[in-house]
Amino acid sequence: MAEFIAVVSFLSAVASLTKQGWHLVERMKDFQSETHEVPEAFKHLKAQLPITLASLKRTEASAKAGEMDTDTQEALIPALDGCKGQIGLLDSILDKSLPVKEDSAWERKRKAWKSVFKDKKTQKIVAELDRYIARLTFHNTSGGIKKAPPQSVPHFTMIPSNRDPNFIDRPQIFKELQLNLESHHRAALEGIGGVGKTQIAIEHCYRFRDEYPQGQVFWAHAGTVSKFGQACKAIAENLQLPGWNDPKTDVIALVKHWLSNEQNGPWLFIVDNADDIQVLEEPMPSQNGSTTLEKYLPRSAQGFVLITTRDKRLGERLAVRGKTIRVNAMTTLEGRQLLRSYLPPALDIDTNDLEELVSSLDYLPLAITQAAALITENGITIQEYLEMFRSSDEEMQQLLNESFSDDRRSYHESNSVIKTWWLSIDQITKQNPRAAAILSLMAMLDRQGIPATLLQQETEPRLAFTKAMGTLQAFSLVVREADKESYGMHRLVQLSTQAWLEVQNTTAKWRQEALTILERLFPEVDFENWHTCEVLSPHVRAVLPHDPGTDDGHIKRAILCGNLARFDHDQGRYTIAFNEAEKAFKILRNLLGSQDRLTLGTIDIVTLCLAGLGKSHEAMDLLQEYGPIQEQVLGVEHFKTLSCSFIRATLFVRQGNLIEAEAIYRRIITCQESPLGSNRRGILLSKAGLAEVLIHQNKMEEAKMLIREVINDQEREFGSNHPNTLLSLQMLATCLMLQGKWQEAQLLLQSVCASRERSLGAEHPSTLSAMSSLAFCLSAQGKLQEAEALFRAAYKTRERALGSEHAGTHWTMTELGSCLMKQDKLQEAEALFRAAYELQERVLGSEDAHTLWTMTELGSCLMKQDKLQEAEALFRAAYTSQSRLLGVEDHITLCTLGELATCLDAQGQHQEAEALWKLYDDIAEREPKAKQPEVLASFSDLSHRYDINQQRRWRHKFPTIWLSSILPRTHPALDDLRRKAV
Repeated sequence: MAEFIAVVSFLSAVASLTKQGWHLVERMKDFQSETHEVPEAFKHLKAQLPITLASLKRTEASAKAGEMDTDTQEALIPALDGCKGQIGLLDSILDKSLPVKEDSAWERKRKAWKSVFKDKKTQKIVAELDRYIARLTFHNTSGGIKKAPPQSVPHFTMIPSNRDPNFIDRPQIFKELQLNLESHHRAALEGIGGVGKTQIAIEHCYRFRDEYPQGQVFWAHAGTVSKFGQACKAIAENLQLPGWNDPKTDVIALVKHWLSNEQNGPWLFIVDNADDIQVLEEPMPSQNGSTTLEKYLPRSAQGFVLITTRDKRLGERLAVRGKTIRVNAMTTLEGRQLLRSYLPPALDIDTNDLEELVSSLDYLPLAITQAAALITENGITIQEYLEMFRSSDEEMQQLLNESFSDDRRSYHESNSVIKTWWLSIDQITKQNPRAAAILSLMAMLDRQGIPATLLQQETEPRLAFTKAMGTLQAFSLVVREADKESYGMHRLVQLSTQAWLEVQNTTAKWRQEALTILERLFPEVDFENWHTCEVLSPHVRAVLPHDPGTDDGHIKRAILCGNLARFDHDQGRYTIAFNEAEKAFKILRNLLGSQDRLTLGTIDIVTLCLAGLGKSHEAMDLLQEYGPIQEQVLGVEHFKTLSCSFIRATLFVRQGNLIEAEAIYRRIITCQESPLGSNRRGILLSKAGLAEVLIHQNKMEEAKMLIREVINDQEREFGSNHPNTLLSLQMLATCLMLQGKWQEAQLLLQSVCASRERSLGAEHPSTLSAMSSLAFCLSAQGKLQEAEALFRAAYKTRERALGSEHAGTHWTMTELGSCLMKQDKLQEAEALFRAAYELQERVLGSEDAHTLWTMTELGSCLMKQDKLQEAEALFRAAYTSQSRLLGVEDHITLCTLGELATCLDAQGQHQEAEALWKLYDDIAEREPKAKQPEVLASFSDLSHRYDINQQRRWRHKFPTIWLSSILPRTHPALDDLRRKAV
């Protein structure tokens, strides 16, 4: 009888609690419908209480069937009553919170917030209720129930594909994965689409099965809420969970409850392609409509959850403690192994071809397997695939857009590399349109080193820009580079984005946007802005080849092209700069006419580039053609007019027309009211040019005073490392050398070389010019081995950087040959002279001053080897041309005359030799001032101009030393000179 009463009491308590519990569940739903929110204290209870009540129904059935002992029933009654009491308290709170018909909307909200959201008692009640529920759950799952023999849970796996026999192990990733799962029972793989996240997850499933033969493996695609719900329903059906086929059952909660039960395990739950953060935050299709996917992921000591995602932010939210496992592209070895495993064994494969292909595909697994499939299906070689891949961007896009059969990938996903990334771009467009716009702009630029200043709009808040870039980085489409100020993207990602823009028909729009931004941001080319120009120049080069499509776009393109040419000229890239400057000039001339101010503004950079290439005559012709037009349209004192006048003066110095050059320099300096005159930098540069003219006129003291004044002003206003300051210092060193102050000049040149190499680079023409000046200084002091080493370095660098036909390159060959000749390395010197002479004759012409001096040096080298007849022919030809072009009193002509006299004397033609020596002495004694040395090098290469002058002085003052450097030591002429000296 007592047992019967106990059963009745227990069943009554269960029924009462069940009724009141379901009533509370309905009240919480009403509360949510009114407030559209659920208090934190209620969220857990709202999910847990229905499960507990369902469990009580099974407990009730067990008690009725006599499967529960009396002691357990009596022990549970206090917990049942406690639950009922706490539910009653919560019910009374909800009575106060729920509105009546007369309440306004504001009053409804106010009641809710006052009575529930801010009532600390609510939290205490829920916490107490949780303890009672835990006690009921414990008794319900412990030995208190007379259990029937346990029924075995169906054993099955939901792995989407068979194990891949060609899977390439990635040990570091699996090591991190194992550590995360062992420590936290949850891990997230994140990385760009096609990098192999799903394949790693599939392989881990099979490794889990190997370790836990009785374990369960579940797989859910989380691309959308409905797909995740469908996967959970399939899991419930396979597990035959009670109520799985009841439309009223919350199947997702049912699966979570089963997985959270530690009696069920071990299991592995894969949540694949959780890429959309909106899916994560969207309520799941269940009775409890406010719970999101994030809350439905189970936790159990017997189970493991593995998430794969393209969105790092989402992975950080789902993984434990915000830590994800990054899946990067494969290593070179892994990429080679993967490609080889998918190619036919009979295919003859070169290792270099393998490496080149996986490198071209950025070591991306999906791209590698796609390429292998195309090679295999079409019976082509790797080399043939590479030829197609490299032929054009369009061909590359077509190859990457090819689909292929791959049962390892979800049927929801495309097997095309490009379409795989299109999914990511579509999601970004939906989540953050600004991020998609930035990605579109980046697709038009160089893929690396893209500064934030190019991407952030002028009025865009920093936070909005940061969030947009964060979205792109989270999807691994963009990376932030080490300097933290710039961004980059994979080449294939950029190519896919470009293809996506083509489909959207917006390519032209973004090209125009990129051109407009670059034209606005590319600064005035000056030493202080070189770094900015260097950063922006790759992106300018990426944009310029494309047709803007409009006249306005073409004008912007020409302006940008001209500015880029100025920067390349300053960096010594004369050929590239000339092509850019000429393109800008032609675009503007064709669109605006030859007299437009923009067209005339490009003349200076075109002629500067021509001069840098050694094409002085072409540069002068262009200046003479457009100079009068500039004066007429712009004005005589306009900056661009005076800039072209300055270039004309430098060209006159090269031609030896010092009077004209001096007049131009002085006129520029006195133009105080002109734009250039008011520019201190322009005035100082013109003064430096004037000092150069004074050096040529042998006005050394005046030149030295002027150049020191210029240097002091330049150092004070622009700094000691400014290129113009260093040019002036090199000019001062030339003055010192001509005054015989070799040690002082050497120290100064060493300093200039170091500064130029540091600020301009080892291969800049100005650095090489200073190196040649230093080499000449060392050679003049008899430090021939040091000089030779510097000449060789300058020659090799010039040949590599500027090409063998550049004027600076073949003149350095002549200088190196002269240094070798002084050391009696005559065969090598002769070879250099001959090569230089051939180049100069072809490039500069047979009557160019450089060419004629190399003829003289070659003749001297031949004379030292007793090849006197060939030497005589060279001397006569050189002397005849120099006399006509430079005049008989020119120092260069005088040197050749002395060489010819010596050569004739050595052959026994004493009478003619004596006549030439007499002519030589007469001219040397007069020291004419009217004729000055021909300029033998480019504008920046000052030291070359004085090498000949210095030789003349030594030959005139010390004929014995001079002749001993030319003739063999046993030559009779030397004996005669020695006897005369005695």
